[in-house]
Amino acid sequence: FTGNGIDTEHKHGTGCAEIVYDMAPGADLYLIKIGDEADIYNAHAYCETEGIRIVSISLGTFDGPGDGTGNICSAIDDAKDAGCLIVASAGNEAVQDSGSTNIGFHWKGAFTDSNSNDIHEFLTGEEDNVYYPGYDPNGGSDWTGLEESGALGMGESVQYATEQLPAGSYLFTMSEDPEQPGGDVDMYVAIGRKPTLDDWDHRPYQNGSNEQVTVTLEQPATVYLMLHGYPYAYPWGSSEPSAYLLTGKTITD
Repeated sequence: FTGNGIDTEHKHGTGCAEIVYDMAPGADLYLIKIGDEADIYNAHAYCETEGIRIVSISLGTFDGPGDGTGNICSAIDDAKDAGCLIVASAGNEAVQDSGSTNIGFHWKGAFTDSNSNDIHEFLTGEEDNVYYPGYDPNGGSDWTGLEESGALGMGESVQYATEQLPAGSYLFTMSEDPEQPGGDVDMYVAIGRKPTLDDWDHRPYQNGSNEQVTVTLEQPATVYLMLHGYPYAYPWGSSEPSAYLLTGKTITD
């Protein structure tokens, strides 16, 4: 789209294309050369016309206020809405002082997978390398809590899970439903895995359906809860299901 052929003075694009070929040798490759912002829009239209479903863009540009809006961002949003996956560099403008020279600084490190799920952890327990305006690099979360209800007969179980929560303390409370009092539901809690009757990290083990568990996470993790119905009920020997209410919240200082 530059009007002066596909050759360039840099090897960066060729290297990126080589990586794509190594990862997906059966894919059809479209090599597109751009030189300015107008070329980006023309390339976008070309990809849509040709039905290209995945686009790798290895370049950085200053477009808009840096919050995901702007002309180029809008073009990429349009491509995404049309079903095209856009994989773009996050930018090369971060700097690291090296004597008298500022050089681009990139994350690097050994592959880490403490929970053996084949996903790299940039920090221990952090599998998402995320940044957006207002993002808390110390593990901020928009978790609004847990609020569930139900009823379990003898021997029945139900599983619940939070999103991945940042390090901190969380309170999970189960109580009997005042509209249907009595019964006995027990709570089992595990960190990073689904609990079972034999495998759990926390179990209050109280008679009745009123139990609390405080979970303290030293690193980001998902909290899993299992509720299990037992044969203890009011009146004694009743076969009615045990109704419960379950909540979870962040404990703040």
